[in-house]
Amino acid sequence: MHHNKQPAIGMLHDTHQHPNTFTGALRAEEEQMDLPPSVLKKIAEKQRKINETRDRLFSVIAHDLRGPVGNVHNGLMYLSTNSLPDENKRIELIRELTDSSGQVLELLENLLNWSKLHKDFIRIQPQELDVSEEIDKCISLLSYSVKQKSIDVRIRNEKRLKAFADKASFELVIRNIMSNAIKYTPEKGQVSVSTTEMNDRVVISIRDSGPGMKKEYADLILHADPLDSTQLSDRDIGSGIGLYLCQEFLKMNAGDLWVRTKPGSGSMFHLSFPMKKMEEFS
Repeated sequence: MHHNKQPAIGMLHDTHQHPNTFTGALRAEEEQMDLPPSVLKKIAEKQRKINETRDRLFSVIAHDLRGPVGNVHNGLMYLSTNSLPDENKRIELIRELTDSSGQVLELLENLLNWSKLHKDFIRIQPQELDVSEEIDKCISLLSYSVKQKSIDVRIRNEKRLKAFADKASFELVIRNIMSNAIKYTPEKGQVSVSTTEMNDRVVISIRDSGPGMKKEYADLILHADPLDSTQLSDRDIGSGIGLYLCQEFLKMNAGDLWVRTKPGSGSMFHLSFPMKKMEEFS
C-alpha cells in the first residue's frame, strides 16, 4: 500500500454541451411568451427553488471551506515568515496542509457532482467490475489519512466477486463511505471492509470504530436533503452531501445503502450492487 497519496476524487461522466448563452436566452424567452399562466407559474416556482438551492450552496461552500482554506493560508503564511529547523515540525505542518487541501478538494468535487446530478449531466455506463480491485484502489487513495491516524484497515473478501455498475459512480460511493469511516474513527482505531454474495448481489460492508449514532440521527442524515436548512444543521452539511450523492448514484446503479449503528459501538454501512446486468440498465 502506498502512503504518499491524498484522496483523488474521480470525475463522473459529463454529457453537458454548452450552448450559445445569448441565443439560448432569447429562444427561451420567446417560447415562454406563448405559455399559459398556469405553466408560467410552475416555471416561476421552479426558478424560486433553484435560487434557494443556489443560496444554500453558497452557504455550504462558505461554511465548509472556511476552516480548511484558513488552515492552508495560515500554514503557508507561517512557512513564508519562519524557518523550521526541526524536521519533525516541518513534516507535521506539511501533513496538516495536505490534509486541509484534501478536505477542500473532496467537498468541491462532491458539490460539482451534486450540481451535475441535478442538471442531468451524468451518464451512467454500467460494466463488470472486480470488487476487490476497486476496494484496494480506494484504500490506496485514502492511505495518507489512514497512516496519519494510524488506523488499522482490515479487508475480508469472501471470494473474488464481480459487480455490474458504472465505474465512476461505484468508486465515488465506496470512497465517500470509506472516507467517512476514517474521519470518525479515532487514532489507532480500526476500519474493516468485507464483501459477500447475497441473492445475486454483492454486499460491501464498511465498519468503523467511531462514536456511532442514534438511530433517529442515522435516519436523518441518510434521508434528509443536504441543502435544506430545516433538516440538517451547518455542522452536518458536509457529510450530508456525500451521503446524498451515495444514495442517488446507488439508485442509478440499481444499488442500495443501509446502516447499523448505535452510540458507543461504531457504525457499519452496507452497500449492495447487482452482480449482473439489470433491467434498469437496458
